[in-house]
Amino acid sequence: MDQHSPADSDPAYELVESYGFFKLVRARASGRYYVSWYDAESRQTRRASLRTNKPSDAHEKMRFLADLGITGDPAEYLNKKQVRTVAELLDDDWETYLQKLPSAEAAGIARDILKREMGEKRLTALVPRDYDAFRDTLKAAGKSIGYVSRILSVFRSAGNRALANKQTTVKLKVPEYQPRSKKKGLKKKGPLLTCEEIAAIIDEINDAHLLLLMLLLIHLGARVGALLDAIKAQIDLEQNLFDLNPPGRETTNKGRPVLPIPATLRPWLAELPDGPLIKYRGAAIAEADTAFNSAVKHSKIGPKANTYSIRHSLARYMRKKRVDLEEIGIYLGHGNHDPENETTLIYCPWEPDYLINCREAAEAFVREINTHTRKWDLLRPYCVKPSWVEN
Repeated sequence: MDQHSPADSDPAYELVESYGFFKLVRARASGRYYVSWYDAESRQTRRASLRTNKPSDAHEKMRFLADLGITGDPAEYLNKKQVRTVAELLDDDWETYLQKLPSAEAAGIARDILKREMGEKRLTALVPRDYDAFRDTLKAAGKSIGYVSRILSVFRSAGNRALANKQTTVKLKVPEYQPRSKKKGLKKKGPLLTCEEIAAIIDEINDAHLLLLMLLLIHLGARVGALLDAIKAQIDLEQNLFDLNPPGRETTNKGRPVLPIPATLRPWLAELPDGPLIKYRGAAIAEADTAFNSAVKHSKIGPKANTYSIRHSLARYMRKKRVDLEEIGIYLGHGNHDPENETTLIYCPWEPDYLINCREAAEAFVREINTHTRKWDLLRPYCVKPSWVEN
């Protein structure tokens, strides 16, 4: 039996057009449009209202369902707010995400400029010349290419979130106008450090919570904000995984990946209590720069280092160990991966060799630092070395 034959023969509904699994039908009495499909489990034809009498709206909603490639009850997707224009995309993203960012003011400016210049354009109709015209308009107003790039990054992020949330089926191809040579010349946020210099900083730490933070930094290369947000529930010792994105937090381009727990870090995590990982006097801390900078100052290592220095130094160490750049990028949580098209999918969290090269390099990094520490034994939680003599 054809799965749509019951709907086709129902005298109360007129078949308008087929869209793969679904069919568009129109109620003869009211003129209202419905999506119709055959439910094999109940052996019945089912329908859901498209809430419109306009043919153009009905066909657009049907194309949306067809492009999503879903089968079965489409109610979840019909209830989603479908974004069709640049203005709709940015308005929805502003309410749900952008206004919560620390950079909300800059994001709001970018949103207003994009809406002013491209707001009425449909996402499905955007072509390279639209972006080129946007670039040329801002350049004519005296704006730099870097400024144009930052504005378009807001648009790119909004489009990626709408696609992930199934509010659109359009994969925006937003060009990057910032020259690669310019990006490659950008200064790092913190200078590179040797293992000896990192060891010297660690030996100047006296508080247990800062020592744990430092151990997490040299193992995971994570951003400090992610570690200060982290709670015990993000650690799965059974699967040996550390999910750097806390429950309920929306994923952003500054990715917080799921990482394998290095063998040298595991003892530090095994007995942690519930709640925030980094606590001082029983409460989570908001920042660690002051204490870290103090340790750097007392270490007398010379160059001005910060917490980003640890991240960059671990990445450089991994490259020295010949770890593939793509794997390092996943480990460090670099954004803009397209989960449908990139080979990053081969690194599945449930596979035993998930990011194994990065994990082994991180372990070697920590072991090498430990050969230079005079006070703290990094392989034994919170233990000083037997040879340590306090000055």
